Amino acid sequence: TLLPRGVEPYEGTTPSSSSTGPPPPPMSQQSYVPQQRWEGHGPGPPPVPPMSASMLMQWPGAKVPSAHQQPHSQTVTSLPQVVESEWTPSSGPQLLWCEAVTAELDELPGFLNGTGVRLGEEPLHFDAPTKFSRWLFEQPRGNIMPSAVLVSGWRETKPCAMAIRAARSGEVGQLRPDARRPDLRQLSGSEGFEVQVAVHTMIITLRTPDQRDRILSWVEQEGNPMTNMKIEVACDAESLRQLVAAAF
Repeated sequence: TLLPRGVEPYEGTTPSSSSTGPPPPPMSQQSYVPQQRWEGHGPGPPPVPPMSASMLMQWPGAKVPSAHQQPHSQTVTSLPQVVESEWTPSSGPQLLWCEAVTAELDELPGFLNGTGVRLGEEPLHFDAPTKFSRWLFEQPRGNIMPSAVLVSGWRETKPCAMAIRAARSGEVGQLRPDARRPDLRQLSGSEGFEVQVAVHTMIITLRTPDQRDRILSWVEQEGNPMTNMKIEVACDAESLRQLVAAAF
């Protein structure tokens, strides 16, 4: 009897005409499973192949990537569409510093050493609030992901906060005239979202102890409502480092 291609005869005595009893029925190719040794497995049938997309479609709640769906297959319940912002900072967090004179300015490159924070861009220093406002007005706003932390001196805090409010609201009438300040950029993203700007946290540096009560009062009564963001107060260099690190 001819065996199917690739099928080897059984070990042992081959049935002959002198053998007693009727010969065994010939095995079809479909019913024969050769005892092969699969890689990583013992003797026996081959491993179960991965489920195809059509098989996955039969499972309740299964989600099959669109690239694997058949043109006429059952439609899978789609996930809600996510509205992505037009600008997502890929370079990482950024530290901004607005103060006319700062003792830490020369140490800015290593200011966050030991905190585990890695800045995506070099820190920026503005020696006047007008320069910070010009930078802020050039940044995207709207349905975006803020990535910057602003450190400011007490004298620079109020003008910076007013610039942030103007960038959020679009109303610039309360800012000091500045011919070099650019126009605000158009809002990005879909409507219905709270307008965000590039800065998400402000930290005020306390240079003298007698400023503390006045600054804390301003933050609670004016600063937070004006900027609609978190405002912290740093009493010394170490607390400033910790607050900056925590903000990122």
